[in-house]
Amino acid sequence: MKMFNTLIIWLLISSLTPLLPAEEAVHTVPLTLEIGDSVDKMKAVLGEPNGKMESGDFSVYYFKYGTVKLTSDKISSLDLISEEEWQRRQRAESEARAERKKQGEKNSGLHGCR
Repeated sequence: MKMFNTLIIWLLISSLTPLLPAEEAVHTVPLTLEIGDSVDKMKAVLGEPNGKMESGDFSVYYFKYGTVKLTSDKISSLDLISEEEWQRRQRAESEARAERKKQGEKNSGLHGCR
């Protein structure tokens, strides 16, 4: 039952990770990681993860630049973006928040006017 609960949690977490359009799916980092590399090499390249989920011999590590999936402590999947792409996305999010705030302020001035 514990394994089943862990699997359900993993499926929920996996469904929450952002999916990138094919043209934005960039799998590069300054130092190269490849399928089959070890946990030690992954941590040497990316540092300590922000989070981690394990189920049996399967693990998912969450980093600032994306996720790395491991099977039997070897990289089986990489979903990473570059520092430049991360910064571009942060700027876009910041601009979108500012625009929503601006629109909210504009719309709040209309309330109560009749």
